[in-house]
Amino acid sequence: MLIFLLGIGSIIPADMRENAEKLQKFIVEKEAKLYMEHPEYRKFMSVPDLKFLKRMRMRKAEVETLNVAVLRVEFLEDTTSLTTGNGKMQLEPFGHPCDTVITWNEDSTEADTQYVRNLYYDPPHDSIYFHHLMEYLHNYYWTVSHGKLFIKWDVLPKSLDSSFTVPHKMTYYGDPENYVLGLFSLLRDAIEVADPTVDFSQYDRIIIFHAGSMWQTDMGDSPYDLPAVFIDGADQLFDSPIIADGDSITGGVIYCETGFQDNMAAFLQGGLCHEFCHALGAIDLYDTSGRSMGLGGWGLMGTGNWNELGLVPPRVSAWHRYYLGFEEPVVIDHDTTGVEIHWNGAEDSNAVRLIKIPINKYEYYLIENRYVYINPDTVHYVNPCTTSIDSNGARVWKDNVLVKVDDYESSLPPDLYKGGLAIWHIDERKIADSIDYNTVNSGWPKGIDMEEADGIQDFEMSLMDMSIIDINALYYGSPLDVFARDAFLDSFTPNSEPNTNDNFGNRTYIRITNISESGPVMTFDIHFDRRLNNFPVDLGFPTDVVSPVPYDSLILCGTLDGGVYLISMDGITRRVFQMPESSYTIPAVYDVNSDGIKEIITGDTGGNLYILEPDSTVLDSFKFRRIVGSPLVVDMDGDGHAEIVIGSDDSK
Repeated sequence: MLIFLLGIGSIIPADMRENAEKLQKFIVEKEAKLYMEHPEYRKFMSVPDLKFLKRMRMRKAEVETLNVAVLRVEFLEDTTSLTTGNGKMQLEPFGHPCDTVITWNEDSTEADTQYVRNLYYDPPHDSIYFHHLMEYLHNYYWTVSHGKLFIKWDVLPKSLDSSFTVPHKMTYYGDPENYVLGLFSLLRDAIEVADPTVDFSQYDRIIIFHAGSMWQTDMGDSPYDLPAVFIDGADQLFDSPIIADGDSITGGVIYCETGFQDNMAAFLQGGLCHEFCHALGAIDLYDTSGRSMGLGGWGLMGTGNWNELGLVPPRVSAWHRYYLGFEEPVVIDHDTTGVEIHWNGAEDSNAVRLIKIPINKYEYYLIENRYVYINPDTVHYVNPCTTSIDSNGARVWKDNVLVKVDDYESSLPPDLYKGGLAIWHIDERKIADSIDYNTVNSGWPKGIDMEEADGIQDFEMSLMDMSIIDINALYYGSPLDVFARDAFLDSFTPNSEPNTNDNFGNRTYIRITNISESGPVMTFDIHFDRRLNNFPVDLGFPTDVVSPVPYDSLILCGTLDGGVYLISMDGITRRVFQMPESSYTIPAVYDVNSDGIKEIITGDTGGNLYILEPDSTVLDSFKFRRIVGSPLVVDMDGDGHAEIVIGSDDSK
């Protein structure tokens, strides 16, 4: 029986549950193998569109509206077994929309008959079907962006059963040895065929729904099925963009009419949201190298697009909400008790849903409250055999297509009305180094790493490790991954497992304690042991290899670019001097002129030695060969007056 019919628990019935776990594992391994064999594909497939990312971040209006052209595309008809279908859209339904469930009373004398939705049923793939898929996409992003992204669309051609027909069979575009060329050729041909009747200048994005199934769900008998993917870079592949109505088009989402094949049910909603997120500027957060999992089913851009067989993807990750401009975190950098954080579905504009805790210049934690919720208020029974709209507080089906879920967190690992704090360790240094290659969560450290509260770092385990016991925790996640008093761990400290060390293993002395029970609103305390308020300070350039040194009650610090700084205990920073060359040596402190004020003696690699007053006055300067040693102030000849000793690279 479909438990989700009552608005409680999973949308997937028990007989599909095993298939859901197999599907996630199968697709992850298949995509990893593809990228290992063809690393050059990463340049064009599933790459973030940074143009829209910039637009989203710089938007002036509260709501950004995105207009999407949805092209229905068929191929020339064929009879080959190398692809799924015959190149034409499936306009006839497959199966029956209803199943009959008979429930007997305790003594088996009376039976109650109910009709429930048959998830194996595949409705006709006409314009209504694709309109409902786009309705799901719209509802998903309107919800997860908290009303900041509004998607409008036109399904084209506008007639019920029509499609644009490209000039080749599907095998022409689906050559397994060159998917990139095939996908871009399909994009180009579809635009050229549609151009006479479609004004592409009206649209910001293009989605192509083509006849047939997807490469991801093919078990091997139809190798020319096309990958369902976002592509970008037509201007690089073809040496010029695709031009339509004066508009330069470089990419789009290529998606299939169905994911069903080979006795495997795979729905399109989650994958469509995932690939469209690339069109918004998002990156993959699963391990694209195929060595580990990244962040599993906890985020749309991990493997969460396949949660519930693709029907109910979770929200985008905390980092993506921040990165895409959907949400601005509250920064906490000092001891604070009773911090409140609301679950991601909280609609109050004043609710804090995302918290940022700085670690150092490049690293920080993002904390969110992941809570598995389904609206219990308006659940009721609707016979799916007799109505085209089946709606309750938990979900909405239209013409046998799921168009809305309340809430998308309902597919997360914890039980219903349970959850906890998800703590994400963000390393902007790793992100900057690997974002162009779509490998942010490949290797170690990960750019966006989940601190798994049970201490078992499932998402960092090798997929090749045959000793792994809990495969589901590895590919999807576990309820024990989040922190809560009623979960596995209710604190995150230097001594917990996992701990709050930075990615170099240095202790941060950050303590997150007193974490409450899971719920729509959670609380916790945070302490920065051994850290003064307003620290760390950012000098704008890495410090040299041997600073800082004390200067009375101040901190004297140099930077590699030759800067000399004094920092007070409350974090106020003042640049005393800027040397023309870089510096690697310890500055000396000594009252050179006996005026009761200590001077700063420092040198740079250009051979310049300076004696500085703390008010930035240059008391004196000298020129040597390249200085390689720190200045030393000492009475060398015993005459009661100190000399300055410095080492240079001429052995003097």
